[in-house]
Amino acid sequence: MTIRDERQYEMTRSVVGKCRAELVTRAAAPPPQNIDPRLHQAGLDAVRAQLDELERDLRQYENRLGDDVA
Repeated sequence: MTIRDERQYEMTRSVVGKCRAELVTRAAAPPPQNIDPRLHQAGLDAVRAQLDELERDLRQYENRLGDDVA
């Protein structure tokens, strides 16, 4: 996703914070007994991948802003 304006930037920052918190919570807890550990790990990997993508989007937007100022 390309962040186009300040509103989208702030929303993305909010989601990044929630993803980080979710990752910390899930990583600290053992998998529920009724969930295969591989499935639990897949969920962690999915949150990490989403977090990486969102952080990349934030950096790209910040870089564009920096380019506009320079």
